[in-house]
Formats: sequence, structure tokens, C-alpha cells
Amino acid sequence: LLNETLSCVANQRKVVIFPEGTRVAPGKQHLFQPGVALMAKESQVPVVPVATNSGTHWPRRGFFKIPGTIVVKFLPPLVFSGSAKSFSAKLEALVVPASEALREESLKQAAVEKKAH
Repeated sequence: LLNETLSCVANQRKVVIFPEGTRVAPGKQHLFQPGVALMAKESQVPVVPVATNSGTHWPRRGFFKIPGTIVVKFLPPLVFSGSAKSFSAKLEALVVPASEALREESLKQAAVEKKAH
């Protein structure tokens, strides 16, 4: 994974990963894996954290999609500093609450739309 990341950076390509190592169901939490910190440290490229509510409308293991709007929010870039553990903690502290806020907003919107019908 690290070699692939360094190759992408050298070729000015973007790398998109789920730092948990997989998609996680809404409202659930999974530890961020250390690979993202290693990738940030070795590549010396800022990490752009992304929050999304996609799990609310596109369940991790579900076949059917749930109507609604998937929102993707780009958060301020994070430059590696300190230890891998502290970097992962900073990343998690940004992504988890922002994703939860998007999920809550999506659920509120769904409730409003349901009332209207």
C-alpha cells in the first residue's frame, strides 16, 4: 500500500482510502488503521479528510439503496506531524463528528420528507 501511494504521489495522482480499512455502517465506529498515518508521513503530502453520509443511503452490506442525497464534505487538509497514533487521532477527531453531523442532517431531512407525504 505504501509503495502504491508513493507511486501515485510521484505521478501526481490522488489516493482515496477509508482510514478504517473498510466502509463502516452509520453510527458505528471502527478504529482508524495505522496505514493512513504511514502514508501521510512517508509521502509528505497533506491528507484531505472527507466526511460523508453515504452509509445512510447506501448501506455497507445492503443491496437496496435508500432514497436521499449523498453529501461529501471536504475538511481542511491535515499535515503529518507527531506520531502515527496522534495523527490518526487528529484525523478521526475531524472525520467522525463531521460524518455524524451529515448523517443526522440526512435523517432529519428524511423525516421531514416522510411527514410531507
